[in-house]
Order: sequence, then structure tokens, then C-alpha cells
Amino acid sequence: MSQLDRNAIRLLNFSLPLVFLLFFLPQARSATIVIDPAHGGTDVGSVSESGEKEKDVVLDTALLLKECLIADPELKIVLTRNQDKSMSLVNRVDQANSIQADIFISLHADFSQSDQTKGPEILYNQPVYVQEKNPADMVPWDERQNAFIEKSRVLAQSIASGMADQTVENRGVRQVKLCVYHGLAMPMVVVELGFLSNRTETGLLSDQAYRKRIAEIIAAAVKNSILPKTK
Repeated sequence: MSQLDRNAIRLLNFSLPLVFLLFFLPQARSATIVIDPAHGGTDVGSVSESGEKEKDVVLDTALLLKECLIADPELKIVLTRNQDKSMSLVNRVDQANSIQADIFISLHADFSQSDQTKGPEILYNQPVYVQEKNPADMVPWDERQNAFIEKSRVLAQSIASGMADQTVENRGVRQVKLCVYHGLAMPMVVVELGFLSNRTETGLLSDQAYRKRIAEIIAAAVKNSILPKTK
């Protein structure tokens, strides 16, 4: 046997274990998180007495949330918008569905007729049932969220609990009809960051340190909800 043949055998013996590791051992699956800063562009959302715009508050918070999550190699983070631009609700839903995201988090800032109302609130969807079923027995668009409501509730509760643990006064969790998000095929929550109609809370939401604190709380809840399932 020539030296060339011996070298080839050594290389083959070395390579086989690597092939086994690459193709036969379970591979870690990354989870995709979609962060949706509401409004944008000509749609400014709510506006505080001092001129703070909802679209700006939620975009900055979304970017901070991305920073908190992206350091984890098991998470892939996608923003529906990363700049001040208009975007339809249908496009946001389609974007998340097209990449088969694992979680959808939409960030908003609330507004009330009373300037005393304050506190973040976490919302998740109510089930919807369509009367006329598709003849092909496909799940109707409006019913797609039904399969994920329990996971959405758990995530919402986790975010609210995280806020309470970090002494952020909040209004807790509420289940409502979020009709514009019914087509999402994944767990989803809406995080109302606070009320721009309340002067004290507007001051907090104008402070990047406070927004970062909220982003860290949401990030911790997301990791607690999804990372154990990816390992």
C-alpha cells in the first residue's frame, strides 16, 4: 500500500465521525421573534400633550428590544419596520407568516380621555369562529389565531409578571378581540407601553433608560417562554 493510500484512509477515518455529528445528531433550532413597532410614516399614532409621538416611542423601544434579544444565538430577530415608514397591518401579518415566526410582539403606546389613566398593559387575542367554513376544510383566515391563544396568554402573563417583579406599575393582562391580527399563525401579544395622555408616563416613555428597562423585561419574558423549547 502506498503512502498516498495510507493518508487517504487516515483522512476517511477522521472524517466519518464529523459526518455523523453533522447529519445524525439533533440540530438546535433557532426561534424567530418578530417585533412590530406600531404605526410609522404618516400614521403617527397617539401624540402626547408635549408632542411625543407613539410611532417614535415604539420604534425606539423595538430597537432596544432587538438589542436585548439578538445577543442570544438561539434567537433570530426580525422587525416589521426599523425606520419611520408607513406599513399596512396586512403587510405586517404577511411578513411574520412568510418567515414562520415563533412569536409576534406588537408595541403600542396608549391614550385615554382621562389624563389620570396610566400603566403598561399586555393584550392577547380572543378566539374567533367563522360561521361559513371553507369547503376545502382549510382553517379560515380569521380563525388562525385560535390555535395559539393559550401560548399567547402565557407570554402575556410572563411579561406582566416581569413588570411587577421590576416594580413597573402595570394594568396587567387583558384578552380582547385583536381583529387585525387574526391571520397570524403564531402566538402574539400587544404590549401597550403606557399612556401618552398621562404627563408622568409620557415623561417616562420619553426617557430611553426607562424604555430600555421595559425592553429588558419583555426580552426576559420571551426567553423564558421560548428558549426551553429550542434546547
